[in-house]
Formats: sequence, structure tokens, C-alpha cells
Amino acid sequence: MDDKASRMKLGVLFYIFLNIQRRPVLRITSYSRCGHMLWSRRSRDTRHAPIREYGKVMRNPCKNKTYLKPSNGCEEVDFKLVTCTHIGAYGQALTKGKVYQAVAEEAERLRIIGDHQKRVWIEKYYFAEGEVEVPVLSGWKFDDPLEDFDLIEVTVTFNNGMKRWCLITTPERLVKHFEQLHLEPPGFNIRHLIIVRTMNDEDIEQTLKYLDEQGEIEKATLFLE
Repeated sequence: MDDKASRMKLGVLFYIFLNIQRRPVLRITSYSRCGHMLWSRRSRDTRHAPIREYGKVMRNPCKNKTYLKPSNGCEEVDFKLVTCTHIGAYGQALTKGKVYQAVAEEAERLRIIGDHQKRVWIEKYYFAEGEVEVPVLSGWKFDDPLEDFDLIEVTVTFNNGMKRWCLITTPERLVKHFEQLHLEPPGFNIRHLIIVRTMNDEDIEQTLKYLDEQGEIEKATLFLE
């Protein structure tokens, strides 16, 4: 009897050992407010089980899908990546050129996990679908001596190597420009003219960065061949 009991005990332990070895390793990729863990469909047990840690979500590494656990059951949605083209009023949540995961979608909006690690609904206008290259301002320099001209040419460079240029001036320099007695013509319309408070590097840096983050830098500059 002892031998039979010992063999049964060993068999049970061996069965438990095999099942533990077969359990898949899942990878956390995003967070959900549903309060349930999302199991990969590669697992032998595809049921969704509650967890102690709040809001963990799992993604099936073999499929480009995300499986969410809403209150009324399991819902399958497409796994979608988008790239931010400008940040608008979402400075705390978005970075221009950064790729985000869209966890939900409506006709005109996407719900993404922002830089502040919160889920936020943002208009699709601020994104390009997929992982795409978005030129981001990387530097700038004066092309003219500040003491020689009222309108100063500036070269703007981007992280992809692209270069553009514009004119920068201040309100005082603009008044001085029109005080010239023999100015021809006596007026102008220049789209690539940027007016800043001062010619200090910090003011110019902040102005160019703002235009870049708002997606307006290309409108305010011309391509430099």
C-alpha cells in the first residue's frame, strides 16, 4: 500500500510540475481601468482572471491585437500605433514625433496613453497613422550679423537633416526698418517673418520650439536647398 501511495503522490507532483512548465510567460504592455489581467490566447486557459494589482493588461505577442476585459465580457480591438505630429494644448500628454499606442478609437478621436501615464482622448488631427518620421526642430543659427540688419536671416535645422530658413526681427527693429527715408517698397508681406520680443537666444529658442510643437514651423520658414 505504501508503494502504491508513494507512486500516486509522485504522479500528482509530476503532473503539477508539467502544468507549471507549460504556463506561458506574458508581457505587460499597457494598462486598463477594468481591473482584470488580460491573458494571452496562447495560454491553455483563456479565461480572464481578476488580479490584485490594478489594471494590468496583457497583449498576445503572436498577433497584433489587444484584448480588453470590459464589465460585460471580453472585447477584441485592433492594436494601433500612431505618431504625434503636433501637440496643441496637450503639452503634458504629447511629444512631437513620439509614437503612441491607441487603446480605443472613435470617429474623430483616439484614446492614447500619454507621457503622464494617463489615458486621454485626443483628436486624430494631432496624429499620423503608424510609425512615421516627423521632422523635429534640432537647432538654429543666425546667418547675419545682428548689428548690420533689421531683418536677420536664420537657418533652422531638423533631426532628419532638413534645413529651412526665415527672417527674425523685433518690434523695435521693424519700426527702425520703416523709418528709412527711401524705403522701396514702403510695405511688404513676408510669410516667413517671425517677430520676437528680443534677439536673445532664449526668446528665439522658445519661439521656434513653440512653432515646431504646434506644427507651424514649416509655414513660418522656407526650404533651404
